[in-house]
Amino acid sequence: CGAMEWTPSPSVSLTAGPAGDAAVDDADLVIVGVFAPKKDKDGDDESDEVEAIAFDGAAKELDEKLGGALTELAADNSKAFQNGGSAGSVTPALRVATPGAKSKRYVLLGLGTYDADKPVDSPTLMKIGSAVSSACHDEKRAASASVLLPGDRLGPSLYRDFATAFYSGLY
Repeated sequence: CGAMEWTPSPSVSLTAGPAGDAAVDDADLVIVGVFAPKKDKDGDDESDEVEAIAFDGAAKELDEKLGGALTELAADNSKAFQNGGSAGSVTPALRVATPGAKSKRYVLLGLGTYDADKPVDSPTLMKIGSAVSSACHDEKRAASASVLLPGDRLGPSLYRDFATAFYSGLY
């Protein structure tokens, strides 16, 4: 056995910070984390109807800036995506071309069902981190990505779990 060639690893960096216009403006791929609306316990489980996503915070601002394109993306994929009800689920990429700027791709990322009394747990963040790495891998032409997550629901230790799953998913 002479020599073994290695596949070069991709150049990747992951930085956590507040969501802002600069992070979104500089990215080729924008992944927007969304919680599914909490299901009504008295509701009919037989219903095929999926309750619409109510964006908030940076996701709401971005949707408004895009003229409701994220709301439409969620509606078009509501059955398969379940409006984010399954942690780690993603929508197909939506390409948006802006005159005078490079086109961007937007993907919605399911964070599970919203529950104000229960914070996001470690296994859920691992699923989400893995889904983000898969979305980045699937969008071959994207040189940079920005991930918008609701920071008020995630503790510092959970970002470590997210990062671990993200980097593991790249290899």
